[in-house]
Amino acid sequence: AIGQILLNSRMAAFGRRPICQDTGLVVVFAKVGMDARIKSTASFADLVNEGVRQAYLDPDNPLRASIVADPLARRVNTRDNTPAVVHVDLVQGNQIEITIAAKGGGSENKARFTTLNPTAS
Repeated sequence: AIGQILLNSRMAAFGRRPICQDTGLVVVFAKVGMDARIKSTASFADLVNEGVRQAYLDPDNPLRASIVADPLARRVNTRDNTPAVVHVDLVQGNQIEITIAAKGGGSENKARFTTLNPTAS
């Protein structure tokens, strides 16, 4: 098993691809200058989602679309990994800086947190 993990890691590094193709949510961190102007009638989130849509529908994209639309109970895949999670910070200036993170969908899918009593052994 460790041999396969190392092989996958090597292939990902040389192919410039993620180790796991199920990268889950697209999370966008945007620093938007207060003097920046975007010539569009669409909202900033809509513009980001259109970019995500185009990226995930690109035939050269190695990532798997794995996001479901509302209502979550129906679990209908959007097929384009939208909507993205968009965080916006207003900053000084007239530029926009965008950082994209593919937030894992596998191991982060389920989690549990427990606080133990410090005196418990």
